[in-house]
Amino acid sequence: MGMKVLLHVGLPKTGTTSIQYALTESRERIQHSGVWYPKAGISGGTHGHHALAWALYDGDYDLAERLLASMMEESVLCNAAMMVISTERFSFLDNVGVEWLWTRLGDARIVIYLRNPCDFLESLLSQRIKHSTPRRKKWSGTVEEFLEENLSLCDYFALCSRWASVFGWRSLDIRVYDELKSGGRLLPDFAEVIGLTEGALMSAAVHRANAGPGAQATRAKLMLNRIESSMPGRVGKTKLWARLRKMIGSSSMMSRILNLIPYQWVEDVRFNAEQSLRIEKYACINKRLAENASVCGSVKHLYECSATSGREH
Repeated sequence: MGMKVLLHVGLPKTGTTSIQYALTESRERIQHSGVWYPKAGISGGTHGHHALAWALYDGDYDLAERLLASMMEESVLCNAAMMVISTERFSFLDNVGVEWLWTRLGDARIVIYLRNPCDFLESLLSQRIKHSTPRRKKWSGTVEEFLEENLSLCDYFALCSRWASVFGWRSLDIRVYDELKSGGRLLPDFAEVIGLTEGALMSAAVHRANAGPGAQATRAKLMLNRIESSMPGRVGKTKLWARLRKMIGSSSMMSRILNLIPYQWVEDVRFNAEQSLRIEKYACINKRLAENASVCGSVKHLYECSATSGREH
C-alpha cells in the first residue's frame, strides 16, 4: 500500500496556526507512528506549508513541483505511512490549483475546519486590522466595505464543492470548529483525524500569535491604520508607530486608557444585527453540506449567525 496523503486546507481563523505549531513541535515524535509533517514548503517564520499554496495561487507551477517533490522525498526517506500537508491558503485556490494537487496526489484526504460565518468574518477582520503581509496592507476601510469584499468567503458549500468536484465528496472530512475551540479540544481532534492517540499533539505549546486583540484595541488600531494610510511617503512607517501599535496590543495601562474612549468616537468592528442577518441569509446555502458530505459537528453553526453573541476572535 502506498503512502497516504492528508491535506489540511483551512479555513483561516479555525486554529490552523495552533495545529501547524503542534505538528512542527511534535514532528519527530509522531514520525514514530508513521506520520510525517514535511519541513519543505514551510514559509519562513511560519509553521504551515504556505509556500506551496502561494506557488499554486500565483501559477508558479515549476516552484510548486519542486516544493512538492521535496516534501514527497522527505516523507519517503522517513518511511512515512502518511504525509500531512497543512496550509489554510489552500482554501483560496481555484479549480486549476485543486486539480494540480489531485493529478499529483491522487486519492488524498481533504480535512477542512469550518466556523460560524459571523465569527469567521469578524475574526478575519480583526486579523487584517492587526497584521499586514507582503501581499496585503493592514485594513483601513469600513466594516461595511470589508463585508462586501469578503462575504463570499462564507459560502462554504462552494468551497467544499470546489474540492469535491476533483477529489470526490467522500474524500472530504468536514469538521465544525465552533464545537472544538474551547476546552483544548482542537488538537486532540486533529490527532484523531490523522490516526494518532488523543494526546499525541497535546504536549506542544499552543501558538497564540493569531489571537485577536480586544474589540476596543482593534478599534484603536483601525484608527491608526486610517491615519497611517492618509500620510505621505513613509511618515507612517516609523518606529513610533510600531511602538504605539505594540502598546495597544500588550500594555495593560494602554488598555485602560482605551476603555475611556467613548464608543461613538470609534467605529465598531463587530457586525450589527442587519449585517449579521445578511451573512446568515448568504450562508443558508451551507445547509446543503450535510446532504453531500459527512460533517463532524452540527451544521447549524455554519449558517445561523444572527443569534451569535460573545464572540471570540
